[in-house]
Amino acid sequence: MSYYLQQYIKSISMIKGFKYPVFLTFFILTGFLLSCGNSADTNNYLQGEWHISKAYRNGRKTVTLEKVYFKFWNLDSLQTNFTGQDRKFKYIVRNDSIVIDGDYPSFKIVKKEDNTLAIQTSINGHKFKLILKNNDKDAK
Repeated sequence: MSYYLQQYIKSISMIKGFKYPVFLTFFILTGFLLSCGNSADTNNYLQGEWHISKAYRNGRKTVTLEKVYFKFWNLDSLQTNFTGQDRKFKYIVRNDSIVIDGDYPSFKIVKKEDNTLAIQTSINGHKFKLILKNNDKDAK
């Protein structure tokens, strides 16, 4: 804990009648519950099969990824061919990122809107931005 935070907490705890442990517990619990809800909403949104609409490598549009797909199911399973091989993984959503087990890259979620998902990642110094569409969400 930083020196300034320690001093702040110490000064607050000196206020007569202030219940530091109760306040801190409430603050931490509220933050935890809010972050869990966001991840759960995002995870539900991801469910289904997503296909590349547009892809960018190092800021330039590329067509070499046009057959790439991401399929999410069971709220923790993912299948994709992003690196060229069709593979299945376990994943979690954490802080607006899709974190995949093993040595696979994580994807930062930059946009969630209707049937459009935009994600970013870096691999071997190359930055990728993928715009994905889920046609099943159009039918809903």
